[in-house]
Amino acid sequence: MDISMLSKLFIKFLNIGAFSYGGGYTALSLIEREIVHNSQWLTTEEFMDVLALSQITPGPVGINASTYVGYKIMGMSGAVVATFSVVLVSFIIVNIVAHYFLKFRDSKIVKSILLGLKPAIIGIIITVVYKLGLQTIKDYKDILIILLVVVSVVKFKVHPIIAIFSSALLGIVLF
Repeated sequence: MDISMLSKLFIKFLNIGAFSYGGGYTALSLIEREIVHNSQWLTTEEFMDVLALSQITPGPVGINASTYVGYKIMGMSGAVVATFSVVLVSFIIVNIVAHYFLKFRDSKIVKSILLGLKPAIIGIIITVVYKLGLQTIKDYKDILIILLVVVSVVKFKVHPIIAIFSSALLGIVLF
């Protein structure tokens, strides 16, 4: 077991967990930057596989992705370290916030901070969608599946799970 590599993995995912306010999709952007581009522990293609797996398995996508990345890099010990470290900061913050929430929930400063974070989070999510789109859309079939899913979910109110499984079946047929 490479303790040095596990330590690096712990620090990387601790930072990702600390700065991925807004949920799993903001974490994905940080994971991609830190693991694929900065550390080059995974290729873009491997990261895309991680994204696919983390989205189809139950649970939060950011935590699932962290677990799969840790496993890919260091096996089961890497999965445990990455998962633990990515949730550690959130766990601590949630416990602190829960303790003081009633005291500060009506604070104008707290409300202003949260309102200011919303556009930034949306911007990060749009960036992730854009980057994923550039890496995954290869031809008209991909665009067709995307359009069918968007229209079915938005216009016809098809449940997202049904849309996901339908797009998977369509992918099998088309590809």
